[in-house]
Amino acid sequence: MLCEQAKASGIYLIGGSIPERDSNNKLYNTAIVVNRDGNIIAKHRKVHLFDIDVPGKVKFKESDSLTAGNNITFFNTEYGNIGTYALIRLADVRTHSYIYIYFYRNRYLL
Repeated sequence: MLCEQAKASGIYLIGGSIPERDSNNKLYNTAIVVNRDGNIIAKHRKVHLFDIDVPGKVKFKESDSLTAGNNITFFNTEYGNIGTYALIRLADVRTHSYIYIYFYRNRYLL
């Protein structure tokens, strides 16, 4: 659906969270970037999974069902080299080293 819409509209689209299962049967929380031609040009698997345990109140662990990704995502467009802030996800943003890597590699944040 995202690929068709990006192509029909002639725009880039970022979509997620999409459950993605790899060839080893591991499940990831994934976001994708689709270009104007409707092709997936980047994929980011959420690195820092959300786990919380407040005794007597709430317990939620993404890590019980999802596998953490292990890459930082970059892609190129006619506008420049992009590092997608949207693909990093909120939990990943808490790790400031990601932002430094984008800066060091001279990438724009989207």
